[in-house]
Amino acid sequence: MALTCRESRSAQRIGCDRLDLEPEATVVILLHRVIGMLKECNLVPRARRIEGWPRLMPEATAAAYCGAASVEAFLRGVGNIWPRPKNVTGMGERWLRDDLDDAIDQLMTSKIRDAADLL
Repeated sequence: MALTCRESRSAQRIGCDRLDLEPEATVVILLHRVIGMLKECNLVPRARRIEGWPRLMPEATAAAYCGAASVEAFLRGVGNIWPRPKNVTGMGERWLRDDLDDAIDQLMTSKIRDAADLL
């Protein structure tokens, strides 16, 4: 007989004891929480960066960096998937490469695997 998430001690520690989940779902929730904690401590290695991309990017460059189908598609995701740009004096709006990397990392570790789900 399988335990539900409600009945397991680990479920109470990770906060899903009020849900009626199978143990496999508990493991998935636990992994997401652990990955989140490791990221906060900077213990999760980042994917290797491609050299040559500027640290500050205008919208077309940021869209290309993220692999968006178009600049318009990228802009539709700003504020949902992608971070908001910074206003740089004398340059206008620019996206920071580190912010885009963080958004990509978050997208890859979240339950939302398809960016279209957010648009």
